[in-house]
Amino acid sequence: MAPCCFRSVGREIVWLVGALGWVAVTEVVDAVISWVGLGTVLPRSVEELTAQRLSRLLGRPVTRVERHRHKEASEVGAGGTGTSRAWLTVYADRGHKVFVKLPAPTFAKRVFLTVFGVYRNELKMYAFVRKARYPPGLFADVECVAQRGNRFVLVLEDLRRSRDAWLPSVADPHPVRRVKVALEALADLHAVYYAKPLPDVGWADEFSRPDKPPTRPPFLRVVARATLQRVDQRFPGLLPPASRAVFVLFAERFYDVRRAWSTMAPLTLVHGDAHLGNMFFYDKDSKAGFYDLQCVAAEHPLRDVVYHLLSSCDPADLQAGGESALLEFYVDQLNAKVDHDKVPLHDALFLYRLHAAWVLAAFVISAGASDLFSDDMARLTLGRIFAGIDRLDTLGALNLLLLRANTNPVAWKGISP
Repeated sequence: MAPCCFRSVGREIVWLVGALGWVAVTEVVDAVISWVGLGTVLPRSVEELTAQRLSRLLGRPVTRVERHRHKEASEVGAGGTGTSRAWLTVYADRGHKVFVKLPAPTFAKRVFLTVFGVYRNELKMYAFVRKARYPPGLFADVECVAQRGNRFVLVLEDLRRSRDAWLPSVADPHPVRRVKVALEALADLHAVYYAKPLPDVGWADEFSRPDKPPTRPPFLRVVARATLQRVDQRFPGLLPPASRAVFVLFAERFYDVRRAWSTMAPLTLVHGDAHLGNMFFYDKDSKAGFYDLQCVAAEHPLRDVVYHLLSSCDPADLQAGGESALLEFYVDQLNAKVDHDKVPLHDALFLYRLHAAWVLAAFVISAGASDLFSDDMARLTLGRIFAGIDRLDTLGALNLLLLRANTNPVAWKGISP
């Protein structure tokens, strides 16, 4: 993987063209191998999820497969997806329901997500989850993780059937009671590797995991600029001045911001895309867990917290004072689960304000890069995030961070102003 940031746009373009070309060639080679019959048992589409293929993948006899066609990917998540998905009943001696993920059906989307290591990151994390000591119930049970070239199959338990779980979309109501359940689940997730040696999974860079090769995909300013322009074309007048200023400053000074974030210990493994649409709730909404582990990364735990609240909650609820109470609730939950390096609330507030810049960048780039978001979902989530950028004065927090980067680029012990 490339460095976290190239020093010139020219190098970005060279890397991107080369990476896209390499992945496109491997896609063609894989298709040819499959066509001539020398390839893998891995299915290339939902329609190829046959009993024979699933028997080989699951390691047990499957006599019949029933696809639940009434279930669509748009029912969950953020209104779009970078994978093909299917809910299946697999029959042997009795019906067993599973959820299956495959690469995206469209060539362009599949290549784009492969180039930036999104698929590889998720598959590696799900393979790790099978043996890691996470609290029970945080993830779906993993039945199969298989990959060959750019093709993969991920088979998970069908949470709707096995746990009677609810999988909301990011547009669903998110009352305070349920928000606290989500924050408690985030604290459970973060506490496992908080201030500990990080495992060899998830995105990391030369700063956060210096003893291993970097795995974090590079942040490309050429992509950031193009997607910002696309958002302006798609949603004229939607982007307010403060959010535009944060996005532009963040993109232009990404190397300094990334270095600061990656050296602001303690770090942990975060979900990385922890909006409401990537969570499930069960036991009458008393417990929560996570899926879509494509963006798992080494970060400060406040990354997930601000990502969840800004993208998933009504700004009016946060503006009315609920935001500070929810942040304090999360900090109390995390500090109760860790033995040392507890997070001071004052530091948590500054990091919360600061990491809002990434929430903005992630959603603007996603909305501008492709059809990963429907228009309605993009307007809803972007509107929430823009309100948060104003409310938190993220521009002020980002400027303070960069001022410190100019005066003391190594030491980040005293992180709060």
